[in-house]
Amino acid sequence: MGTKRRSEANVASETDEKFGFHSGSDFTFEEFQRYAYTFKESYFRSKDAKEGSNSVETRSKIWKPSVEDIEGEYWRIVEQPTDEVEVYYGADLETGVFGSGFPKASSMVTESDSDQYAMSGWNLNNFPRLPWFCTVF
Repeated sequence: MGTKRRSEANVASETDEKFGFHSGSDFTFEEFQRYAYTFKESYFRSKDAKEGSNSVETRSKIWKPSVEDIEGEYWRIVEQPTDEVEVYYGADLETGVFGSGFPKASSMVTESDSDQYAMSGWNLNNFPRLPWFCTVF
């Protein structure tokens, strides 16, 4: 993982247009992490300010929303779309370097609770080897 910023993709490619999205700036992992942290702090602070919570305890926790707070906001946006939402996400990441978010059966050294995830059909690492997968003949 490098620390230099790659060239910015300011002009949407023809491929982007076909899929309904536009490429944004390229970030290093550290830059994206900083951006996400700043966004989360700003978003939940402004959301809390709109709701009128002024207690010291609430203000000190604004920039650290709970998982339930984040999930609740996600479902609010999905179910009652009143604001336009722009999503930044990581795409085209090298899974050999960054991982995939799913455990691999080959990397399981000891038996643990994560074994069920490593062997699950829902684990995207296992898709190509599933009997019903579209590329299995």
